Amino acid sequence: PNERTYWNILIDPQATTERAMIWIAASALIAAILSVIAGLLISPINESVIGTNSTFTGQPNFFVSGETRFLVSLFLIPVQVIGAIIGVAIATAIFHVIAKALGGRGQYERLFYAYAAFAAPMSLISGAVALVPVLGLCMAFLLVLYQIYLTIVAIKVVHQFGWGEAIATVFLPVILLFGCFFCVFSAAFA
Repeated sequence: PNERTYWNILIDPQATTERAMIWIAASALIAAILSVIAGLLISPINESVIGTNSTFTGQPNFFVSGETRFLVSLFLIPVQVIGAIIGVAIATAIFHVIAKALGGRGQYERLFYAYAAFAAPMSLISGAVALVPVLGLCMAFLLVLYQIYLTIVAIKVVHQFGWGEAIATVFLPVILLFGCFFCVFSAAFA
C-alpha cells in the first residue's frame, strides 16, 4: 500500500475503531488457532528428538504432556485475542502522542484504523511464515521491515506529515527505549 491506499482506507464511511478492533481480533483468533495446530504438529517431532522421559534423557522432565500443552494453548486463545487488541491500541497511542508532539494533525481513531488495516493481515502472514523452519526466520525479518514501512506511511497520511516526521514518530520510541535500557544497565554495572 502507498499513500493513496491509506487515503482510500480513511475515507471509507465504515472506517470505525470498532471495525478495526474486529479485524485485529479476527486475525489474532486465526493466528492463535494456527499456533495451536502447529504446536500439535510440531510437539511430537520435538518429543521424539529431545525425549520427554526423564529416565531416557537422564535430565529432569520439564516437558508437559501433549494434552496439557493443548489445553493451555486453548485457554490462551482469548488472552492472545485481547492482548492483540490492547497491543495495537497501545502502539497506536504511543505513535499518536509522538506524532502530536511533532506537530501532527491526525486523530487517534483514524490512526488506529489505518494501523489495523495492515496489522491484521500482516499478523496472519507473519504467523504463517513463522511455521516454515529456516526460511520463516529470514522472511520474518523482511516482514518486520515491511511493517515498519507501512507504519510510517500510515502515520504520514493520518498526521499529514512529511517522511522525516513520520520516520521520527516510528523510531523515537525505539531510541528512547534503548536509551532507558542503556541507562539502567549502565547504572546496574557501574
